[in-house]
Amino acid sequence: MTDPLPPAPAAPPADASTIPAQAPAPAKRPGLFRPSGIILLLLLLVIAVAAVPLLVEPWIVGQVRSQLAARNLAINDDCDVSVSLFGGRVQARNVRLTETGQAQPVLVAEELDADLAVSDTLKSGDLIIDALVARGVSGSFRRRADGSVPLSPPGEPGTDWSKVDWTGYAQKVLDYLKQRRDLQEIERKKQEEEAKKPPEQRTPPTPPPPTKDPSGRWPKAVVYQPRPVLGGQPARLLIRRLDVSGTSLGLPDETAFDIARFALTGSDVAISQSPTETMTLRATVTTKGGGDYGIDLLRAPGEDGTLTIAAKQVPLQLLADPRIGGSQLAQYRPSGLGTLDLKASWTGDALAGTLASLLKDFALDPQPGAPREASEVARVANDLKGQEIAGPAIDLGGTLWAPAIAKVHVGEFLKDAATGAAKARALSEAQKQADKLLDKNPALKQATEQPALKKGLDALKGLGK
Repeated sequence: MTDPLPPAPAAPPADASTIPAQAPAPAKRPGLFRPSGIILLLLLLVIAVAAVPLLVEPWIVGQVRSQLAARNLAINDDCDVSVSLFGGRVQARNVRLTETGQAQPVLVAEELDADLAVSDTLKSGDLIIDALVARGVSGSFRRRADGSVPLSPPGEPGTDWSKVDWTGYAQKVLDYLKQRRDLQEIERKKQEEEAKKPPEQRTPPTPPPPTKDPSGRWPKAVVYQPRPVLGGQPARLLIRRLDVSGTSLGLPDETAFDIARFALTGSDVAISQSPTETMTLRATVTTKGGGDYGIDLLRAPGEDGTLTIAAKQVPLQLLADPRIGGSQLAQYRPSGLGTLDLKASWTGDALAGTLASLLKDFALDPQPGAPREASEVARVANDLKGQEIAGPAIDLGGTLWAPAIAKVHVGEFLKDAATGAAKARALSEAQKQADKLLDKNPALKQATEQPALKKGLDALKGLGK
């Protein structure tokens, strides 16, 4: 049996200096989002959100001011304007619109709320408003010292504005709109010819010159005007939904036709209409003493449209004011109350329509110089003794830019009026004879005063009317 091996000697204690150092653990890779980076990102986001109103508000307000300036209008600097963060909504209080160089405001609104179609405005270059709501609107279109009316188009050199009546102003507006449309048509044809040329031969459009900020808030800023459109006109204003109400609108001369209350609604409202748009305008108007009016305008795509005006309880003597209808109607000096119904339509430039009327207490007092048939009309009308009758129908014609009276159906009116006057005379004479008979027979008169018999007699009197 072999001897066991002796135990191995104990290892001497290791010296710390002789132990090899272990390799350090690899550093942890940073995460995708560092805490400091998240804080910096949030800070930048807050700054961007806070800066949006500073960028959007001046742009929207500048867009509105430039559109007004293109139409010779300015909004007051102390108007309380607020702009929503992302919706393009503009709210304003204490709004006053004045013409350039004038002190008196043309229109005043207590509150105004507009939703701007920001993306469509940026793409088209036009000012497109999805909805415009105005409340507490008032204003005045009184003649100035020279006789001109606010917002009226420029007239020919040497025009004596003090002698221009309301119909004259309306004609000047139509002339201005026609001239503008003709310029647009010329420009459209030029653009079509330009589009047919090769790209390298086309004339580049000339951008509008930059101007200063009209608000004065940024004196060193440069404001670039909206792009021009056809006919050299500024970018158009389109209101997709319009809702306006107010009071106290003064017309060119102080008369009973001054507006005491009105409401106006519309869709796709624009002076320059797109070929795909259908414009509607509806208004209800209450005047101080000139009757109530309902107005309905439709402009179909293209150049077609209709206009209806219904007027109730219109004092006819007011229409004879030379400042309103000129001297032609004033020669007749009509009086009484009229319910008027105007229906007009146009296709292209051709205008057609009718004006019907229902007259009560109608009378005429023709003046020297009135047409010959005026005396005959006056004689028959005055014989009506206040009886209600349909007035002479009037056919309208001419063009959209120069409306004219095509025909006045005087003959039919005289025939109907004479028949009515004859009935009135016959009834009056029969009443006189009946009264004489009753005076001579007290018992019969007392019998006719019984309720049942009196009701029957009243019904018989109405048969002749």
